[in-house]
Amino acid sequence: ARIDSLTHTDAFPKGCVTVAVEGGVFGMPLADIIDIDEEKARLEKSLAKVEKELGGLKGRLNNPKFVASAPEEVVAEARENLALREEEAGKFSAALARLAELD
Repeated sequence: ARIDSLTHTDAFPKGCVTVAVEGGVFGMPLADIIDIDEEKARLEKSLAKVEKELGGLKGRLNNPKFVASAPEEVVAEARENLALREEEAGKFSAALARLAELD
């Protein structure tokens, strides 16, 4: 990407993402680069998908019959998938929160 202008400022305008680096802080007007509403919709769709997967995994792992009768490696894999999906959901939620700050 090309930089069209570089301006020194102490306050960043709304819609800027800031990046701290050694020697200063840079701000990039993200609202001018991406369609924020489109990105929110994409993230919300991804979050809904992950939350649906989480519901299924939690239901399976909260079922005593599944935990008792399934092979140990299947239960371990389900627990691992649960942890991964929870991490994913957290990342999507954090990204949505950051985008909400840009509006």
